Amino acid sequence: MDVIIYHNPDCGISRNTLEMIRNAGIEPTVLEYLRPRQAGSSWSA
Repeated sequence: MDVIIYHNPDCGISRNTLEMIRNAGIEPTVLEYLRPRQAGSSWSA
């Protein structure tokens, strides 16, 4: 199963959620949705 997290590194809940996912042995695809995206990039993982 692929796991994707829309992550805000300034948010404690988001950081804790990412840590819990990683502690479960899963390396998710992390999309920092508040960062500006480069031209031509998309949200698709």
